[in-house]
Amino acid sequence: MRSGSIRSAVAQTVAPPKALEPIASAGPQLWARALSLDFTRPWPGLLLAVLFVVSRLPWVTLGFGSDPDAWRVAMSARYLLEHAAYLPSRLPGYPLHDIVTAALLWGGWTLTNISTVAIALAGVFCFAMLVKRLGLPAPGLLAVTFAFLPLLWFTSSETLDYSWALTFLLAAYLSLLHRRIALGGLLLGLACGCRVTYLAFALPMTLLIWQDLHPRDVLRFLGLMLVTWFVLFAPVWIRYGLRFWNFYDFRPDWGDFLHALTEGSIGLLPLVVLGICLLLSWRRVAQLPAILRNEPQAAVWTMVALLALFIFVRLPLQTYYLMPAAPFALLLLARLMRRGLLILACVALLLAGFVDVYTTSARGWLAPSAVLHIRPTAGLMLQDYELRRQRLSLVRQVPDLPLPSGAVLTAGFYFPMVAELYHDRLQLALPDGYLEQVGPLTDTASASGPGGITYVWLLSQGDARGLLLDGREIYSLDFARETNKPLEVRIYRLENERFGIH
Repeated sequence: MRSGSIRSAVAQTVAPPKALEPIASAGPQLWARALSLDFTRPWPGLLLAVLFVVSRLPWVTLGFGSDPDAWRVAMSARYLLEHAAYLPSRLPGYPLHDIVTAALLWGGWTLTNISTVAIALAGVFCFAMLVKRLGLPAPGLLAVTFAFLPLLWFTSSETLDYSWALTFLLAAYLSLLHRRIALGGLLLGLACGCRVTYLAFALPMTLLIWQDLHPRDVLRFLGLMLVTWFVLFAPVWIRYGLRFWNFYDFRPDWGDFLHALTEGSIGLLPLVVLGICLLLSWRRVAQLPAILRNEPQAAVWTMVALLALFIFVRLPLQTYYLMPAAPFALLLLARLMRRGLLILACVALLLAGFVDVYTTSARGWLAPSAVLHIRPTAGLMLQDYELRRQRLSLVRQVPDLPLPSGAVLTAGFYFPMVAELYHDRLQLALPDGYLEQVGPLTDTASASGPGGITYVWLLSQGDARGLLLDGREIYSLDFARETNKPLEVRIYRLENERFGIH
């Protein structure tokens, strides 16, 4: 009896009570529920919205953006308010966003940045509805990954048009999935009013309509899109006609191009993880041609991603040009990868905002020993935050530079930051005939302030010589990395002064 009682007691100790069995399986169930969370429902959607907005707040108060183009948008908006005339912030023109910014400029960069946060959040919910509609695996994880992708993180909190155009594109695609053709055309037209390059995305959308619906729906879609775009682009047509296409921009070298395509847009560490996950999914990847032939939605995702890549390769000035590819590439990854590998890829993309790697090799990644010099570094999101904070801090010190009376300071891409930050102290001036020229507001404008000091973007040799002959000293704006303080460097001296001839 006694030994039997002992065995019975041991058995009771080792075997878990029946009441604990559901708890043992609660972990995997909870994890599965989290991955499949439906953010289109009220309470999960509210949670995502709160996290999204709170995560952007540190950026909202740090100026219009780390990119000088954001400050150019503010300058264009202010010029529109003060002169009732539209001058594009950049060419070929981004009228819808420039005009919306003018309507919000009274609230400063806090309001204009919050408007971008709001439109980007709408894009996140559009993506969540797309994932649900398409029946892809791990919809909750995909929605969170899209919401907190590093590149989309900091662009969603600055006064630029990228998030606006992307949200309209996602909304247009969602409308087509619900067979709301007219609404889809209108929304894509709004996207084109923000960024003219989005006209290219009419091609995959048209093919989708052509395959699923009547050909006249194609005409309705394209007609509404083109009319909407034409009306929104009216300020550009009126000023420049077709000449708005006649602008020049430089191409970066191959090193900068590859950096923007890898480290600058995704990060090296997540790129490696993505590559490994795709290699391990080689069976499904090998089926991609068949998938594209048989599944129209996958064909649309691929076409949009490739068109965005083509637009970037044509003029790879900004990693932001790759943004339209991000949501559609995520959809394609969800179709090609096994669930476990998709989770790993999404986690790597989310961590990319906080941590990445680089090489300390003097020759960069071209050196055979570059791998031996790999070091951890801050991720894209943290890098942008520090750059934004630092640039605003530095430009705030510009008025304290010890420049002589009547000096000219060539501020380079800091010029729109200086001109807009001190718009109440500086007088903006445009050269004669500028309004008939094709060019953004900042390129040839100047801003004059106390002490007769003039700020410009750049100076040609001829303009510089004329200023020097008028007795004005010319300086170039730079920043000392050691002290994080602005540094003025005198440039463009006359020949007799350079050689000590009086």
